[in-house]
Amino acid sequence: MIFPETYVYILDNSGARTAKCIKILNNKFPGKITDYIIVAVQRYNPQKKLRAGDLHLGVIVNTAFKFSRNTGQWFKGSRNGIILLKKDWTPLGNRVYLSYLFQEMRQKGLTKLISLCRDIR
Repeated sequence: MIFPETYVYILDNSGARTAKCIKILNNKFPGKITDYIIVAVQRYNPQKKLRAGDLHLGVIVNTAFKFSRNTGQWFKGSRNGIILLKKDWTPLGNRVYLSYLFQEMRQKGLTKLISLCRDIR
């Protein structure tokens, strides 16, 4: 579950390392997997174009809180993670540092993210 003011890890190679959640879009509380959020970059790689304080759109791909499917399966990630998106809703980076994504990404229509990842659970 991700609330406003939650720190999240960036799981792509866009140059940002951590960010703070500013707003969860569509007024959903708390934010769950496949929800869109607006984040402010906190830590970054100085060799990339992103800077601290930049606002970006992101999609939640991993949460430290358990979530369940309708089939009764429970999943829990190791940390809160997002992938940054451009204004045209495509990924900002071209590599994902996560070994798997969840099936809910395909149901939401995020096929570009799925193609960047190794495994789907």
